[in-house]
Amino acid sequence: QVVDAAMVDGVSLLTAMQRGLRAQGAETAPPGANLLDCGFPFFDTYDCKDGGHIALGCIEEPFFRAFLGVAGLDAADFPDRWDRANWPAQKARLTAHFMTRTRDDWAALAGGTDACLTPVLSFEEAAAHPHNTARGSYLGPSDAAMPAPAPRFSRTPAGVRRAPPERGEGGREALGEWGFDAAAIDKLKALGLGFLE
Repeated sequence: QVVDAAMVDGVSLLTAMQRGLRAQGAETAPPGANLLDCGFPFFDTYDCKDGGHIALGCIEEPFFRAFLGVAGLDAADFPDRWDRANWPAQKARLTAHFMTRTRDDWAALAGGTDACLTPVLSFEEAAAHPHNTARGSYLGPSDAAMPAPAPRFSRTPAGVRRAPPERGEGGREALGEWGFDAAAIDKLKALGLGFLE
């Protein structure tokens, strides 16, 4: 069989929820002003005191309540949080509140809770995160870690046969396998192509 796995199809599939919301009339505002595109105050990222960032995603009521407890906020500060007219004031309130602590302070407060409040990590931090480490989500040293194969299959697990090649490693051999003769390869190398260093 042929497995047709075009990236454009995958990206299109990822928009299913937004398309459903639009069809229901729930996402009709311009980009940046809807529920899931950072318009809703409780589904956005915020700056912290140290210049780091925190991501908030407490849409459902139990997660919203958990967030309020972690953040030390009162529900009365956020009347009718589903009314778009209230979103600018609520977002301003949250913006000021998140600036009172560092990213890691917020992350420590929310850790182990259902507050849906998580730190925005750098690539290096994400590779070294305990959850990703436990799952083996990245391979190699944290400063050059690459994602492990995904998805994972129980009967036919994917693997990595060797380390990534160094710059220029294997280029000449690959071109030879593809039918380029030595003269053509030398001509390409003379052009300064990096894969032939």
